[in-house]
Amino acid sequence: MIGVPIKSSNSIDGWDSVLSILQMPNGVPVATVALNAAKNAGLLAAQIIGTHNETISKAMGDYKLQMESEVMEKVSKLTTNWDNQRYLRNQRIPNNLRYQNNHLYLMLHYNH
Repeated sequence: MIGVPIKSSNSIDGWDSVLSILQMPNGVPVATVALNAAKNAGLLAAQIIGTHNETISKAMGDYKLQMESEVMEKVSKLTTNWDNQRYLRNQRIPNNLRYQNNHLYLMLHYNH
């Protein structure tokens, strides 16, 4: 069973749904995904089925590669379009942090 907690109008931030899923009796194993994450439940089910079905396993592998490619494209856009220097100049950086050569360093001081 895959439990999908749902935030509804009569719930307390979805906690009643989470707790009902967690209260399944011994002998009824439950995988639980994030609140309102039915898509993740479907992906988990496909991944489980894919352990015995080569077609679904390949489709899941292709899907993960596509997601990785999309994330790396976003990372590339962030790193090329983001002006680190300008951003950090406008921030209140604590005294124990130093920005040098495009790196942020945490300076630790120990009292002996």
